[in-house]
Amino acid sequence: MGTNERDQFLNTLATKAYWLIFSAHFIVFAIMMMRYATDTAYEIPSITWAVWSVIILGTPALYLTALGHSYKFRALLTQALLLVSLAFGLANQGLGAVTTFNIPFMALLGTIFFSRRTALIQLGLAVIVLLSFLYMKITGQLSDVADPDWVLNSNYRWILVTAYIALFSGVIIYFLQQYVNYTFKSVEDLTILQEAVDEAPDAFVVWDKDDRLFMCNRHYRELDQRLKPTLKRGVTFEQTLRAGIQVGMYPDAVGQEDAWVTERLEDHRRNESQKIVKLDGGRWMNVVESRTSSGFLAGFRTDITALRNSQDILQATLDSVSEAVVTISQDGRVINLNSASQQLFGYSLAELKGRDILEIAPYRRPADVGHRLVAESRSKPMGSTVRNINTSLKRKNGETFTARIEVRDVEINGQQVFLTFIKDLTRQFQYESTVQALGSAVEQLAAGIVLVNNSARVTFTNAFFSQLVDLTSQTKFEGLSVDKLFELIAPRILRMNVSSGQSIEAQLQDFYRSLAAPVAIHTKQGRRLRLSVQALEGNNTILTVTDNTEEHERQIQLEQSTKLATLGEMAAGIAHELNQPLQAIKLAASNLALQVQGNKALTTEKTLAKLDRITQQVDRAAMITGHMRQSARLANEEQADANIATVVQDTHLLIESSLRLKSITFRTELAASLPDCKIHPVRLEQVLLNLINNAQDAIIAKNNAQGHQWILIEAYLSADKTICLSVEDSAGGIPESIVERVFDPFYTTKEVGKGTGLGLSISYGIIKDAGGTLSVSNTEHGAKFVIVLPT
Repeated sequence: MGTNERDQFLNTLATKAYWLIFSAHFIVFAIMMMRYATDTAYEIPSITWAVWSVIILGTPALYLTALGHSYKFRALLTQALLLVSLAFGLANQGLGAVTTFNIPFMALLGTIFFSRRTALIQLGLAVIVLLSFLYMKITGQLSDVADPDWVLNSNYRWILVTAYIALFSGVIIYFLQQYVNYTFKSVEDLTILQEAVDEAPDAFVVWDKDDRLFMCNRHYRELDQRLKPTLKRGVTFEQTLRAGIQVGMYPDAVGQEDAWVTERLEDHRRNESQKIVKLDGGRWMNVVESRTSSGFLAGFRTDITALRNSQDILQATLDSVSEAVVTISQDGRVINLNSASQQLFGYSLAELKGRDILEIAPYRRPADVGHRLVAESRSKPMGSTVRNINTSLKRKNGETFTARIEVRDVEINGQQVFLTFIKDLTRQFQYESTVQALGSAVEQLAAGIVLVNNSARVTFTNAFFSQLVDLTSQTKFEGLSVDKLFELIAPRILRMNVSSGQSIEAQLQDFYRSLAAPVAIHTKQGRRLRLSVQALEGNNTILTVTDNTEEHERQIQLEQSTKLATLGEMAAGIAHELNQPLQAIKLAASNLALQVQGNKALTTEKTLAKLDRITQQVDRAAMITGHMRQSARLANEEQADANIATVVQDTHLLIESSLRLKSITFRTELAASLPDCKIHPVRLEQVLLNLINNAQDAIIAKNNAQGHQWILIEAYLSADKTICLSVEDSAGGIPESIVERVFDPFYTTKEVGKGTGLGLSISYGIIKDAGGTLSVSNTEHGAKFVIVLPT
């Protein structure tokens, strides 16, 4: 039976008791007033008037006040009337025995409306009053009523006694019956309630005001079989906690038992509390407790292991997301946040859970958006309300940052909540600023830049690229495929320094896909460009175009200066070589002159022979000077292929006399039918002249007259279809300490005044520019330079 129903029953019973006793007193008062009116000798003392005034006027007035609405107050008024009537009966002769029936009625009312303890106190008070009046009777302090003829003191008072006894016996029986019926009904209701509680799906328990077990259902007793013997009525809550710790039921309490118990007791003693408790075996229990108006504490225990595991999986899933996710209630309070959110804001879940979203979003805009979302979601299906905003948020340390927030509504456990996905834009802004700065810097570079993504589409070109390939700055390259880009620039290219018979466009495509070494490009505008390709992360690619026109011209001038210096060093040998045909011409001409002066008869045959000899020597001198002119001139920019045998022969023609004068043998071992290689003949001849002159100088510096000195040139076709051309000498080799530096510009081992230190450096550049390599190593005889050239 509910509290309200019980209060209603007691209120009705108290009302009946009051008006019944009041009516009895009113009847007695009416009889007294009748005697007072008919008997002039009858006098009523002042104290009696005062008492009756309180009874007849005061108690109804109190009954009608706010206090009179309480059944306990009405019961007290009724007991007060009974106590007064007891005193009145004791004061009147013959009524003392009758009014003593008030005592058990007072005790009955105390038991019904208060408690057994209160009833005993009230009964003791009534007994004290009774004993006091008896004492005064015995000691003669109270006199009998003088008029024996009055109805109350007459022989008819037995009728009054009988009526009084019958009345109060009926009253006591009636109230007992009412209370017993109520009690039986309450017991029946409690039985039904106990059965219902036992069948409840959750564990239920009630603790009394002293934190002792009052009742519990079957599920509570079966929470843990190890704890079942402890769960007896009267056991304290603390005792059950410590019993659970002893059997290992609470793993979080291990090592801190007293502190853990103290914390649980603090939660338990609140009027309302909710706590999730970890049990052994991986179990989780939700504890909800609420205190009743009577001071008892009702609690529910729910096994949430499955829910907790699901929550752990969901939380782990959220924590694995790199983006910050915060769950917010309709009233703008934080429900949950993932690991990325904790790192982003610097708060733990415990610090931020339940707090207002303004803790991390101090500006009103997110809150205003939230209010609009709540309003809009009322007229839309759940999950269809989405908002995206950029705003400033605040970290725990007070630092603010700009973030992009996506807010959408979802339903969780029947409640509408809002999921906010937060992306910190700080790095993005920094990246965009850096990209902008880099873009500006790239635009200022003296190089054309083309960025290509992993889909082979152009994502960026700078203005200088358009200028280099002779296209207007309005040409849009972004979004074009690489093939389309090459299609646009191929008509602007005259040729490429690659060994291929393909079209320019096809050569560009092959160059890009093979990530080949940088290649020289000659444009129709007379520019010499250097095109390079490099792979980047993510399968992206960068094409770089640089204008090497001026650099190439300077390189050619340097090569020419070096070549002329080399020819200058060979001047003595060439002069000697020219001196021989000149001496032969002079001798033949002198003989003819002498014969003419001596009038000697000259036969036609002899004259023709001498003239033919002069012609041969002139041709020989012309060949030498002609080849010197050819070697001294600049190599033109037209593509040309070099025949190894011819270049070696021409080089030997220039160096032969110098080697012969120094007693150095020149030998060649050239494979037959070598294919032409991709290098200009004049440039290859310059390289060979540099290498042979260096070998000649090294042999002379060795100054070993006793040994046989030689220079050997070999050439053959390798397996990879490249030509290997080597120059080896017998000068003993290059010291290992400097062999790695011989190709450095301005580095020379010759004495001051002999050599510029640029010969090998320029030779290295010529061969590299032709797509080949130049290397050096030491053999048992001397140094060996190896040239590898494409065919």
